[in-house]
Amino acid sequence: MQLGIVPVDDDGEDERSIEQHMATMQQQMARTNPDVSVISDRMVRTYSHRRDIINSGGTLSSVLQMYPALKDQAQVSA
Repeated sequence: MQLGIVPVDDDGEDERSIEQHMATMQQQMARTNPDVSVISDRMVRTYSHRRDIINSGGTLSSVLQMYPALKDQAQVSA
């Protein structure tokens, strides 16, 4: 999945690390019993990326496709 240009943020994440975090979250969400602590950690690490997508006009459906954990109420209210 090509994300486009993701600059290194203050949190030290770059395009490659964002892609790895997204893949980890998607793998966890596909499990019967996902590891909530892993998902929560990756959600924190990718917050800037999600914010940038939304601020640049990204659609809700595209964000939910990339970050299926947002369909979990615990992640939305975190």
